[in-house]
Amino acid sequence: MPCTYRIFPGDNLVVFQHWGTITTAETMATLIAMRTDPQANPDHQYFVDFSRVARFDVDFGRMLSHVGWLTRQAPPRRDGALTALYAPSDVAFGVARMYQSTGDGTLRHAVGVFRSRAEAFAFLRIGDRPEFDIEPPLP
Repeated sequence: MPCTYRIFPGDNLVVFQHWGTITTAETMATLIAMRTDPQANPDHQYFVDFSRVARFDVDFGRMLSHVGWLTRQAPPRRDGALTALYAPSDVAFGVARMYQSTGDGTLRHAVGVFRSRAEAFAFLRIGDRPEFDIEPPLP
């Protein structure tokens, strides 16, 4: 699956790393796995890294469905929890902005979209560290 996560409880942070071609179904599967993780909690901030994505298999209809699913079934988040989407490429930035705009007013968490890791971590009020850069698993 081209998406993984790691929880850093001491930093109140979940890092999601995406690579290759990603779909909303794969993203949802990762969130379902995280929902059952004993370390997960509603106060965590999310850093979502799209820097290694080659292709997004998503359209507006799938994005709307994904946001709807998040409001009903995703791991619970506290009101105002922060999600930083690191989207350095033009395509990643556009997809991230589509998520941000379709979720505005619907999602409980605040979403920021950033072209640099530094800006994304500043939004989360957490300093970036090398261990937050998760390598994709070997094939």
